[in-house]
Amino acid sequence: MDGALHVRGCEQSARQHAYITTLQTPHLSITFTLLHFSSPHAPRSPQPLVSGLPGSLEAFDMVLRLGRNSTLTLLREEFPGLGAGASGAVTQLFLEMSLYILGSDANVNDMVSTFFSRLFPFTYRRLLGNGAVAGISEECLRGAWKGTSAFGSFPKMMMTRLSRSLLATRVFLQALNLGIEVVNTTQHLRAGRDCGRSLLKLWYCPHCQGLLEARPCRPLCVSTMGACLGGAAEVQPHWRAYVEELGSLAAAMKGEQDIEAVVLRLHVIIRQALKQAVAAKSKVSAQVSDTWSEKQSENLSAVGDSSHFANFSHFGST
Repeated sequence: MDGALHVRGCEQSARQHAYITTLQTPHLSITFTLLHFSSPHAPRSPQPLVSGLPGSLEAFDMVLRLGRNSTLTLLREEFPGLGAGASGAVTQLFLEMSLYILGSDANVNDMVSTFFSRLFPFTYRRLLGNGAVAGISEECLRGAWKGTSAFGSFPKMMMTRLSRSLLATRVFLQALNLGIEVVNTTQHLRAGRDCGRSLLKLWYCPHCQGLLEARPCRPLCVSTMGACLGGAAEVQPHWRAYVEELGSLAAAMKGEQDIEAVVLRLHVIIRQALKQAVAAKSKVSAQVSDTWSEKQSENLSAVGDSSHFANFSHFGST
C-alpha cells in the first residue's frame, strides 16, 4: 500500500502553497506559478510544479517580433529608399537581441553599434543622396557614422535602454529556469525502505486513522516526515526566499527595465536617428568626404614609405 495513504491525517503539515507572480504590461502578460511546501515536499502524484518558462519565452519572443515588425514597417513606409539592406540590418539586430536574453555572450552596446554601422552605408548613399559619390568603400562608410555623429545621440540612448531591459529579461529567465531545475530535482525524490517502515508505524497514530477528535500525533508526524524527506527539508527556507526575490525581480521590470516598453518604441528611436542624419545631410556628407580623403592620404603615404624602404633595402644588398 502506498505509504502516503497512511499519512492522510498529517497532510496539513505538508500542505502545498502556490505562489503566483504576474508580470503585466499593456500588451504582455506573463504568469508563472511557483509551488512550495511548508513541510517541504512533493504531492503524491507528479505534477508540473513550475509553469511559465515556455510561456515567458513565447511572450518575450512575441514582443521582439512586434518590435521588429514595427521597425520594418517604419523603414518600408517612411524610408523606402533604404531598401532590403536596411531591413536585413534590423532583422539581424532583433535576432541578436533574442539570443542575448537566452544567454548568449553578446554585448548589447556592440549589437547597437553594429546595427548602425550596417545602416549607415544605406543612409549615406540612398537617403542622403550620395549614391553618385564614387570611390568611398563600404568599410569606410561602416565606420564613418561615429566620427560624423550622423545619428546624433540616439545610438547611445538605444544602447542604454536596451542594455537595461534586455539584462533584466535575461536575469528573470535565468532565475525562472533555476527554479524549475530545483523543483524538478526535488519532485522526484523516492522514499527509501526505512521511510516506508516509518510510514507504516505512523499508521497507528490515532489522527492518521481518521480519528479526528483524537489529539493529533504531531511530533511523530513531523519526525517521520523529516526523516523521509532528508536533506530536502533544508531547501524550504531558501526556496521561500527565492520565490520572494523572483517576485521582486518581476515587479522591478518597469520603465527602462521593461522589455516591452523599450522594444515596442525602438522604431521611434530609429526614426529619430534617421531624421537626424537627413537634417545634417550637408555636414555629414562633407565629414565623410574628409574622412575618406584623409584615409586615402594615409594609404598613399604608407605605400610611399613601403616603396622607399624596399628601394633602400635593395641598395643595401648591392
